[in-house]
Amino acid sequence: MITEHVTLQIMPERTADFEAAMQEGGRILAAAEGASNVRLMKGHENPEKYLLLIDWESVDHHVAFTKEPGIDDFRSLIGEFMAGKPAMEHFQTV
Repeated sequence: MITEHVTLQIMPERTADFEAAMQEGGRILAAAEGASNVRLMKGHENPEKYLLLIDWESVDHHVAFTKEPGIDDFRSLIGEFMAGKPAMEHFQTV
């Protein structure tokens, strides 16, 4: 299993709207083939900073999702709330 770690910077005045949109966004991600768990966390010190964690069966499953229509749906859903480019990395349990 691989965990995708995405840091999202959201416009401070749009955090509530972003969280509401992520209800649907989380469903889109969770429905992707190979995705098993989706979690969204809000920064304590920086409440406009979010951490999105998605567990994938493999990096290949994540890459395949980036070529599916669902990724466009997800991006269009949350894009208007972004204050910068997301930072993404993959992690595995050791």
